[in-house]
Amino acid sequence: MPQGNRLKSVIEKSGLNQSEFAETLGITQSAISQYLSDKRSFDKPLALAIQFKHKVNANWLLTGEGSMEAGSVEERLAALNEGMQYTREAKKNPQVKELFDKILNLSHSEREKLKIVIRDILGK
Repeated sequence: MPQGNRLKSVIEKSGLNQSEFAETLGITQSAISQYLSDKRSFDKPLALAIQFKHKVNANWLLTGEGSMEAGSVEERLAALNEGMQYTREAKKNPQVKELFDKILNLSHSEREKLKIVIRDILGK
């Protein structure tokens, strides 16, 4: 199931419309629409925010693996802390922040291509 379909399931489960759901995450309805249509794929920090706010498994959102339901409050807090750590690190380094911003605007297929290039560079 594509990310967009998994996100649609989460939004339906929440009982909110797209605009209301976006507001809970501090993003625009337009961004939600792009995620739903798979024109844009979301990253780990956003998946972690969804997990914390809506009790959904971030790994399931990102990969489709595992259960849709999130774990305990402690697990959700740990996930939120991890997401906050990513944000703090990105803000410390202007080059990382710029790169992060550009990656967020890539389509799903562009991100997949970028992953391949990065793996090739790192030799993994």
